[in-house]
Amino acid sequence: MPKKSPSKSGKYLFLNRKFNSKMNILYLIDHMGFGGAQTVVKGIIEDKSNLEAKYLYILHKKKPQMHFKNNRNFIFGNEKVFPLSISNFRNIKKIIEEKKINILHCHLFASEIVGLVMKTMFFPNLTVIFHEHGKIVGSDNKSCLNSKIYVNFLKIAKNKVYFIAVSKFTTKFLIKKANIPANKIYLMYNFVDLNRLTAEKGKRSSLIEHNDIQNKIVVGFIGRLIERKGWRDFLEAAKILKKHNKILFLIAGDGKDRNNLLEEISKYKLHNTEYLGYIDDIRLFYSAIDILVVPSHWEPLGLTPLEGQSMGVSVIATNVPGMSELLEHKVNAILVKKHNPKEISESIELLIKDQRLKEKLKNNGIKNAMRYNIDQYMTKLDNLYTSLVSGEHK
Repeated sequence: MPKKSPSKSGKYLFLNRKFNSKMNILYLIDHMGFGGAQTVVKGIIEDKSNLEAKYLYILHKKKPQMHFKNNRNFIFGNEKVFPLSISNFRNIKKIIEEKKINILHCHLFASEIVGLVMKTMFFPNLTVIFHEHGKIVGSDNKSCLNSKIYVNFLKIAKNKVYFIAVSKFTTKFLIKKANIPANKIYLMYNFVDLNRLTAEKGKRSSLIEHNDIQNKIVVGFIGRLIERKGWRDFLEAAKILKKHNKILFLIAGDGKDRNNLLEEISKYKLHNTEYLGYIDDIRLFYSAIDILVVPSHWEPLGLTPLEGQSMGVSVIATNVPGMSELLEHKVNAILVKKHNPKEISESIELLIKDQRLKEKLKNNGIKNAMRYNIDQYMTKLDNLYTSLVSGEHK
C-alpha cells in the first residue's frame, strides 16, 4: 500500500490504489466553497468508475466548504495561505514530479494561473486543461478590471493549454472574447449524480416544521444568495402570491445577500416564506418541494434545474443562455423572462391549476436529467484525457 506523503502546508494522499502509468491526474481548484465548479470537482473525485491515479490540491480552505465522502483522499492547502503563495507552487511542483502527473486539470482562476506557471516554467510536456465554468461569461463581483485581466490571461495561455467549456454559450465567449481556437475547446455539459439524487418523498417533516405541510404546495429556491441568482425575483413572486394560503415558499442556500434576504422577508411580512439556510443534503430539499424556481439573471450552464428534475420536481427557470440549452419550454420546464416576478408567479399558478402539465414536466424532466448523468460524463472525460495524452489532438 502506498505511503502517505505530507506537505508543509497540507497533505496529499492517493485517491486510488490502482495506478495507470499513462494517466496520473492532478486536479487543482481555488477552494471548495459552494458552487458549480466545486460540485463538478467533488463528483469527479468521488467517482470510482475509472482506474486513473487521481489527486486533488485545494489552494485555499474557504469556510463553509463542501464535504467529501472520504476526506482522507485529498490534498489541502493551508487555510492561512494566500492561494498563489510560494508554498502552494512548491507543493504542487513536488506532487507533479513525485507522482509523475500527466494531466493538470485546473478549475477557477488562481488554479489556472498555477497551471500555466507549471507548464511554462517547469513541465513543458505536461498536459494542462482549463475547465471554464463561466468566468469568461461574467463575474459575480461585477469588476470590469477583473474581467479584463482574466480575458487577457486566457489569451496568453491559449496556445499552451486545452479548454473544457460547460456550455455552447461559454464556448462562444471563449472564442469571441479570448480568441481561443475552436479546436482547443471541448464541450462537456455538467452532470447530475443520479445515484445520489433519487426522489425521497415523505421527508418533508424532517426539513419543515409545518404540521399541515402535506396540504401545501411547496415552491423552492436553492442556490447562492447573490444578486444574479434572482432571489429578489423569487421573493417578489412570493409577495404577489401572499393571498394563496396553500402555497409555501422555501429558500435554501447561503451567500453575501443572506442578511438582505432576511430583512426583505421581515419587511414585507412574508409569512408564506421560510429561509432554511445552507442544506448539506440537497435531497432533503428537493424531496420537500413540488415546484423549483431558478430565476437566475444569467448562467454559464445551470446545474440546479437538472438536480430538481432528477428528483421529480417540476421546474420554472429563466430563459437565459446556458440554461436554455438544457430546458425546453412546456416540454420539460416552464421558461420565463429574467427579472420578471409576475411571470414567475403566473407560472406557479399555472402549474397548480394544470396538473397534467405539471406531471408532463415532471416526467420529461426526469428523462432530461438522465441525459446528463455522471457515468456518461466520466466516460467522455476519460476519452478526452486519453486522446490528449496520446497526442491525438496535439
